[in-house]
Amino acid sequence: MKKLFVLLSTLILSVSVTAFADDVQTEESETWETTESEVLPEAPREVISDALDSCSSWAKDDGIGEDDLAPYLLNCVNGILNEQGYLSVSSIDQ
Repeated sequence: MKKLFVLLSTLILSVSVTAFADDVQTEESETWETTESEVLPEAPREVISDALDSCSSWAKDDGIGEDDLAPYLLNCVNGILNEQGYLSVSSIDQ
């Protein structure tokens, strides 16, 4: 009888823990459903310009060709903006 009680207690406890873990996971996933634009501010023009200057210099140092330059710069600028806590841009003026 004692073994049956221990077995039932263990089963109830594991079901309770599993149900609690599912609730926590659902709450956390709902928290992350915000879009990037709701969280990050737009970068000031000067910050974008400074990032573009840095990326242009690095592109020159790395020998990036003309065909690959635009995507390289956009990727680079967005990396800098994201590191600084700003929203990514969809295009840059060169």
